[in-house]
Amino acid sequence: MSILDVVSLAGAGGSALTTVKYVRTLKATTGRPWRSIPGTLNRAERKRLTQELLKIKDPTLTGKLLKLEQRAGQLPVRHSATELRHATKTMIKDSLGGALSVIGSGASGNLNSIALALYEEVQ
Repeated sequence: MSILDVVSLAGAGGSALTTVKYVRTLKATTGRPWRSIPGTLNRAERKRLTQELLKIKDPTLTGKLLKLEQRAGQLPVRHSATELRHATKTMIKDSLGGALSVIGSGASGNLNSIALALYEEVQ
């Protein structure tokens, strides 16, 4: 197995993990089913999502500190619909790229050796 395949699979795993975290946060914040997540969010949903993402980014932020920094203009109050749409499209593209790299590694036969090694490690 080449180093390039290992790096490619690690990147695919990281991309998948980031996308899953984003979708879970988006679903928990908006309460929408995952199929309607790429749609537009209203102003209140964008504000809740922004606050949740800021709390994930910096867990030490309290509610009071978050409000103070938002009023001072250091943190955004809400992300625009364009920013969220762009971030969602970027994550979808990353996930598709990761899936293609896994398919490419599987076609070359390198994925079987990794799966076999993981299976042997678990037992």
